[in-house]
Amino acid sequence: MSEEENESFDEPATREDGTMEPMHLGGLKDVMKVMGLLKRIITGNDVELTLNKLPKAADPDTCEVDGAGLETAEVDVPATFQIAGKDNEGKPLTHGDLPLAVTVKDPEGNEVSCELKDNGDGTYDVVYKPEKRGVHKVAVNCRGVPVGKSPFDVDVVAGADPDNSGIGMFKLSVTARNRRGEPMDHGGDNMEVFLKKRDGDEPWEGQANVKDNGDGTYSAEYEVPGSGDYDVTARLNGRKLKGCPFKQVIP
Repeated sequence: MSEEENESFDEPATREDGTMEPMHLGGLKDVMKVMGLLKRIITGNDVELTLNKLPKAADPDTCEVDGAGLETAEVDVPATFQIAGKDNEGKPLTHGDLPLAVTVKDPEGNEVSCELKDNGDGTYDVVYKPEKRGVHKVAVNCRGVPVGKSPFDVDVVAGADPDNSGIGMFKLSVTARNRRGEPMDHGGDNMEVFLKKRDGDEPWEGQANVKDNGDGTYSAEYEVPGSGDYDVTARLNGRKLKGCPFKQVIP
């Protein structure tokens, strides 16, 4: 340290207990002066001081959150979104261990479990799985301060599940024709549709509801009790239609 720096640097006052009064450091230059001061204070020893530059801190005003899990979600389906840490200048951070906290609450105020994964590069992945329908509150905080537009209102709906959905009502249409193969233009014939389950331990037979449309066509509607192989037989005036019975497989 030069004599000029010693003259311009006000050393802190010493208390009665031997400790020094706190002092304000205006920048790196002042820090270097303090290091020189410490060398003078600690006498009779070889002293080596090292100045380490700490990683930049995350700023809640510039950190970003984005992802579908901040807009809509489905019951029992994982919802995700991402957090990107940035410093006070808006520059992306490249290190982990950021002071972030995420909470998710259902419409009744109960906390929903969520996972905050630190990717070690300034970004985080968040996953939560709602269990109830309705608006959920998703709060993202950095050092206790809300990030972006946090808290977010997420509308959770109960989506349809193909694995638990089934086919119930079936319809078929029959066009009656005369012996020349010409379509009939009037109704009045006796049209019936029968169903029979071909497999399974419990036999089942049923009959469709048939509507005479009055123009030579007939509409039939029917339901089956569940998955399986079924024989469908249509009869016109007591006789089977060509191609009957036909097989219908319900997965």
